[in-house]
Amino acid sequence: MLGKANGHMAQFSRRTVLAATDALADLRSHAGIDRFVLEHGLEGITGVGSKIARTNALARHLIENPELANEDGENLTDAVVSTLVRQAIDASKDGYPAEFH
Repeated sequence: MLGKANGHMAQFSRRTVLAATDALADLRSHAGIDRFVLEHGLEGITGVGSKIARTNALARHLIENPELANEDGENLTDAVVSTLVRQAIDASKDGYPAEFH
């Protein structure tokens, strides 16, 4: 269940939220997006449609609700963006030979 993050606003800017959610559309299938939103307690937020439409809905929700907490009490926007950035970094490293890691 989502709640307030003890008065803590998200640390990430609108542009960072948008860039991170763009990465979600780039890196995941529709089923992968479904799994991601389930992992973060965001079912019902992304609706149906193209991957871009779904990730835009997620971004809009995070931008409009910067004070929400996830079930662990962390700021929801910060948790989602941090996860997406980590995954994008991991995905980009996977394309390089091991000596560059």
